Amino acid sequence: MCGMAWESRIESPVRRQHFVTALMVGLLAAATAMAAWYSHSHRQRMVTWTHAPFTVALPGAHLSRPIVEQGEMVAEFYDRSDTFPRTRVYRIDSPTVALPIEIAERLELHSGWTDQRSYQVGPAHVLQASSVFFNQTEGTLRTYLRVQTISTVDANAYLVIVTDYYHTDQTDHIERIQRIARTIEDKRFVPIERERVDLGGVSCELPEGVIGFEHDEASRRRDMTLHVAPERSEHFYRLRISVPTIPEDLAGLSAQELCGELARRQVADVWGDEPPTDATDSIRHGRRQIEVVHLMGVTGRKRYDLWAVPIDNDRVLTIQVIADPRSYVEASRIAGWIATHAQADIPEE
Repeated sequence: MCGMAWESRIESPVRRQHFVTALMVGLLAAATAMAAWYSHSHRQRMVTWTHAPFTVALPGAHLSRPIVEQGEMVAEFYDRSDTFPRTRVYRIDSPTVALPIEIAERLELHSGWTDQRSYQVGPAHVLQASSVFFNQTEGTLRTYLRVQTISTVDANAYLVIVTDYYHTDQTDHIERIQRIARTIEDKRFVPIERERVDLGGVSCELPEGVIGFEHDEASRRRDMTLHVAPERSEHFYRLRISVPTIPEDLAGLSAQELCGELARRQVADVWGDEPPTDATDSIRHGRRQIEVVHLMGVTGRKRYDLWAVPIDNDRVLTIQVIADPRSYVEASRIAGWIATHAQADIPEE
């Protein structure tokens, strides 16, 4: 019975005809769906777009037009079938460290933010938010969904992508933007695979839960800085770790005096101003007495500390802690762990 042909199972000729018809219609529908899928996937192929030092993969169906607005806009991207700019890309540089939330507020989304979320993509932090707005198109008032994606590695250079789509399927659009955001790369930085990093004769170990990255080979000769970011975090923080050259005029200071003066000078370089005298503090982590300069952004949304850690008579490790207040405790914990585990390299015999 199991090997019986299907024709003998459908005894009625009419039923057999209906069965064959249904089968052919099903095959035709499947072929049509496959062709539509192939056409859509072909149209949506991703093309890498570069604005140094950033690269990002955007849908290949887009046409680009350079444009400048308030000195920050890089390009607008139009779909081939639409005159409405679907995607705009900004490159924003901040002379001092700026949190993603500060850059987002500068761009001023329409209406209120909804579906705000943050996530890590390798060493980059991404802040994504959306809002709804209305636009008059060919005499018709249409509802649009705007999704704004802000990405940075170092809290100085930002790539911002703003996309506008008809407000038909919010979930699909947000997922599409997330796929684009995960392709953003800042080519200046290279992830570090090793657990220990040598900085000017000081060996730094990284704890679990963070990733390290450094400048590319060409830039590393000018700036030997180790950058540290969380592997996963909703709230932004970054550590910048270096071993500065001791200026000649500070050569006679004690280790603690040297740390305090180096911290004040480095903060002045970053912020362009001398820190207030009451911003300094001395804390102890394990066997090390560490000089710390505390600063807070004018909006109260940013914490900036500079730690100066004595390693030996000739070397001081400095750690810049750049954090959202909600991640400040975790960032300080990681900085303390690195400070206590750093040690002078011992040359191999």
